[in-house]
Amino acid sequence: ATRARVCTLPEVGDVVVADVIGLVPASILVVGWIVYRHSSVGWVFQDIIGAGFLCMMQRTLRLPNLKVSTLLLSAMFFFDIFWVFLSPLIFKKSVMIEVAKGAGTGEKVPMLMRIPNSDPLGGGEHMLGFGDIALPGLLISYLLRYDVVFKKDRCR
Repeated sequence: ATRARVCTLPEVGDVVVADVIGLVPASILVVGWIVYRHSSVGWVFQDIIGAGFLCMMQRTLRLPNLKVSTLLLSAMFFFDIFWVFLSPLIFKKSVMIEVAKGAGTGEKVPMLMRIPNSDPLGGGEHMLGFGDIALPGLLISYLLRYDVVFKKDRCR
């Protein structure tokens, strides 16, 4: 019954009952993030939205082979090292951290997971970019598909 077509929208296509049901919690999360994004609980909304986005990426993107996976992860490894740790030597500040913190605009980039620091005196928060989660996840998805196709035992 959740696959029954409700209507067809231009540029979107068929809208089914499951889409309408999913629209309600998604809208609540987005409105919650918009309202509370600058408060101490804004990170909860951002992380839930981000987790949904990352799950959608894992379902949508497929790596064709292990060579592409290795190349992509290796390139991103050096990319992260440069922009986080070496860019302060050139630009006086870490470019990636400045962009993630909003670069003075007051807005934080919603493309990262934010977790408050558990130390009450430390303040601040921990940040983990979506690329640091999504790219290893794509490799794991590829390896799982490989095991399924070649009928390998996953666990013993």
